[in-house]
Amino acid sequence: MRTPTIAAALSLGLVAATSSLAGPAEAAGPYVTVRDTDDLVGRDAASPAISSWRTRLLEQIAEAGMPIPEVLSVWTAFPMSGNNYATFIDPRANDVEGINLPLEESPTPPLRAVTWHNNLLALDLRSNLHRAPLEGYGRYLFLLELSHLWGPEMRVPTPNPSDLIGFSYHWSFFLDQPGPAGGNTWTDNRDGTFTVVPGDPATLGFSMLDLYVMGLATPDEVEPFGVLIPTEVPTTPTDPFWGGPHSKRSFPWFDTENDPLTVTATRRELTVDDLIEANGERSPAAGEKTSWSIGFVLMVPGDATEGEVATAEAAMDELVPQLVDGFSEATQGRGSLEVLEGTPVGEGGGGGTTSSSVSASSSTTSSSTAASSGSGGEGGEGRGDGADGETDEGCGCVAASGSPSSSTAALAAIVALAIRRRSRRR
Repeated sequence: MRTPTIAAALSLGLVAATSSLAGPAEAAGPYVTVRDTDDLVGRDAASPAISSWRTRLLEQIAEAGMPIPEVLSVWTAFPMSGNNYATFIDPRANDVEGINLPLEESPTPPLRAVTWHNNLLALDLRSNLHRAPLEGYGRYLFLLELSHLWGPEMRVPTPNPSDLIGFSYHWSFFLDQPGPAGGNTWTDNRDGTFTVVPGDPATLGFSMLDLYVMGLATPDEVEPFGVLIPTEVPTTPTDPFWGGPHSKRSFPWFDTENDPLTVTATRRELTVDDLIEANGERSPAAGEKTSWSIGFVLMVPGDATEGEVATAEAAMDELVPQLVDGFSEATQGRGSLEVLEGTPVGEGGGGGTTSSSVSASSSTTSSSTAASSGSGGEGGEGRGDGADGETDEGCGCVAASGSPSSSTAALAAIVALAIRRRSRRR
C-alpha cells in the first residue's frame, strides 16, 4: 500500500473526518499510521486541544503495539487546526539543569515530548511561504521541533538577559550562530552593518551552542559567539511569517533568490562562561546521554480512502529516513535516534511490540527490544488546553490561513502561540 510517488502525495487534497482504520493490521514498520479521531482539522489554531490530542494519540499507539518512546513525532496528511502551517511542541518533562527550564517528571514516562507537525503533503506550500527550497524543508521542521526539548531559553548576564531569545523556545534571528531553533550566519561589513548569509534547510545543523544545550558538546567546545543588537532594520523585505520588518522573532533566512537582509547593529560578544554565569552549569554533563527513542506517527483523515492512505504513506516512507539521518548529521554524529516500531491501528487493535533502531548512515532497520530507553525528561514543559486539569502551555508556529492563495492569507501570517506556564505535576 506504499507505492505512489512523492509528487502525487504533494498534489493530493484530503478532507479530515473521524473513524477507525479499516482492514487488518500491517507488518511492523518505522512509523504507525492512525486515523484523525479527534478532529484536528477542525480545531481552532489559536487554542489547540493538545491535552485531548495527546490522550487519544497514546491510546492509538498502544493499540498499534508501539511502546511509549521518549519522543513522539506526529505528521498529519491534512491541514491541522484549519491550516497547513501550524506546528506544536508538547514537552512533558525535563531533567536537565543549567538550561533555564524547570525540572519536571514525566506523567507518562519515558515520554519527554510530543511534536505535532502539520501536513506533510503541503511541504511545498510551507517552504514557499518561508522563501526556502523544498529540498530538506521537512528535515528542518523536524529538527526545529525536536530542539524544543531543550528550549532554547538560555539567558545571558545583564543588562539584557534575553538578548539570545527571539521568542519562547527560539533563538534570536540576530544570533550569529545558525541552527534549526533560530539564528543565522552574519557577515560583518566593517561599517556598522551586517548582512545575513542564506542557510540551507537540507544541510542546516546544530551549532556548538545548540550541542552544548543538548548535552552533546562540552563547554570548552563552544567558541565565543555574538548576537546583533539591531539599531536599524529596513522595512523591506518583510518577514514572510509575522509581517513587517524582520525582528528577533523571525525564523532563519533561507532565501537565495532575493538580496539578503542587511541591518545596522552592534554586536554583543558572549562566551559559554556567560551562559554558565546566568544559567548555572549544565547537568547532566556532556556525553552522558546521546541517544533518544522516538516513535513516528502518520495521522490520516478519518475518512481517507485506501488509495489516499497509500499516497500519504508514500510521502512518509520518503520522509522518515531523512529525519533520522538528518538528526545524526545535524549533531555531527554525536547524537542518534532509536526508532520504535508498531503497526497501523486496524479494527480490533494493532500488532506486536516490535521496536527497531534505524541506522543514521544506511536508514535500515534492525530488531531490538520492545521497551524504549530512558525515563524522566530532557527539556520543556507540557502544553494543551487544560482539559486534563492542567494549565498547559503552547509553543508553535501557526498560520492564520490554511491557504496562501486565499484572501485572508494576506491579512495575517504565521504567529507563535504564547507560552502558558502550567502548574507542576509533582
